Amino acid sequence: MKKIIIICGLLFMATNLTLGQFVFSVKPGLDLNGASFGIKINKLILFGGLDYMHFSTSLEESGTNVYGTYAYQYISGYYQYTYGYQLNPYDDKYDISLNMYSPTVGIKVLLGGPENIDAYITASASKPILSGNSSSNGVDENIQKYLDNLSIWGFQIAFGGEYHFSEHFSIGGEFGIRLYSAKYDQTDNAQESVYVGSSSTGYNYQNVPTTQKTTLSPGLSFTYSALCLNYYF
Repeated sequence: MKKIIIICGLLFMATNLTLGQFVFSVKPGLDLNGASFGIKINKLILFGGLDYMHFSTSLEESGTNVYGTYAYQYISGYYQYTYGYQLNPYDDKYDISLNMYSPTVGIKVLLGGPENIDAYITASASKPILSGNSSSNGVDENIQKYLDNLSIWGFQIAFGGEYHFSEHFSIGGEFGIRLYSAKYDQTDNAQESVYVGSSSTGYNYQNVPTTQKTTLSPGLSFTYSALCLNYYF
């Protein structure tokens, strides 16, 4: 994250030190597309962006549970038992809300082409950051500690082309591949009580510290296509 902030800062300072051209690009659609802002220096475009995604859901469960009951009484020297059941209603509600902020930096290289047409290749990297909260029957539960254990990186490379309608506006399309790599690390420390000793020294319970480490490393990759709207200031 620190490196991404530094790179974004360098890009911002570069806009004041060069005779570059500002570029604003939008990729509409239902896919994981977004908007970016960058600077064009000859055939090179350096860009960055910040995307946001929100997810929330709730689960409600209601019904009845059956509990067995019994009673007994002592009569005339004998115990007499009575068995039955009881229906208890329940109503539970669970809520969860997740936010994802994804800063992105990338590069786009214009390859040229026929009049008013530019082919290009582009590559970018992103660092999604998650935050969230949850509750069970109105009682807040801390899930942020689990989200903090999750590290996600995203990478993208694509080939495309754009048609310039004017000096400032162009429309294009691209096809590429996106890759996401994640790693979840969790360490749990606990103590277990064990019975130790011998007949000569005696026996007693001793607390022994234990450690359990969990590592999960999922990956996801998929191709995508996107329509691109670009405005050159």
